[in-house]
Amino acid sequence: MLAPTGVGLFALADVGRAYSGGETSSTWHNGVGGGLWFAPLKRSSTVHVSLVGSEQRTALYIGLGFAF
Repeated sequence: MLAPTGVGLFALADVGRAYSGGETSSTWHNGVGGGLWFAPLKRSSTVHVSLVGSEQRTALYIGLGFAF
């Protein structure tokens, strides 16, 4: 029995400033990465795994769904 599935790759990039309330910062931080997504039945049940790196750290993220 075959079930409808989807699989794909994605890339990401992010740039922003981070600071606490009452502080100011002119430093821009960036991160880049990519990952794999898998939708076992339909796109609303997507599972994704991504690896993202920046100057501060590299992190592995696992999640459900997409924000877009």
